[in-house]
Amino acid sequence: MARMIHLAVRTALIGLLVVAPARAQPNPTGRPTSESSEFAVLEKSAIFEVAPISGALKETRQNGQQLVWHLKERSSEEAFRIINLSVGLLRGQTGDQVVATFSGNISSLGYTTPDEVKLHIIFRTKGGAALYTFVVGVSIKCTDKDQSLHPRTDEIPRNIAGNVFANVISVEITQHPEQRLPGLKVLRCS
Repeated sequence: MARMIHLAVRTALIGLLVVAPARAQPNPTGRPTSESSEFAVLEKSAIFEVAPISGALKETRQNGQQLVWHLKERSSEEAFRIINLSVGLLRGQTGDQVVATFSGNISSLGYTTPDEVKLHIIFRTKGGAALYTFVVGVSIKCTDKDQSLHPRTDEIPRNIAGNVFANVISVEITQHPEQRLPGLKVLRCS
């Protein structure tokens, strides 16, 4: 009898060892895998000319500028991009209140980021001097279609708002310096 119980226990254990791996769940489609982390680098910053739309509104002119991140180890392969970039400045009636707005669309090209991508938006004068800068965070998710960014806004401090609105000629959008070296961590979507 003890021998039969021992045999039954061994059979049950062997059965668990055979069945357990078969029940392991694969990583759901569209989710990153932790073993697939790599680094991506921004190809180049995007620079836009600013045009007045009305007395209280200035916007960037779109000429196909985009932000493209390539894999660091395979520079011919794109990880993701941000397209249809737009930056606007809206001045209040008193002139000392100016709100900056940033928007765009994200194209995940098979990669996601575990942390937000931080972008610097730099307002520049005709000579290239920086008037004002603000940082926006953008999440890159695994998807097969473009993701629209909800517009991000920033109120420019009142003591410089009028100067920024009057003297801005261009806007540069670039990656946050902390994420440049060794690159931005990305995960492959499954």
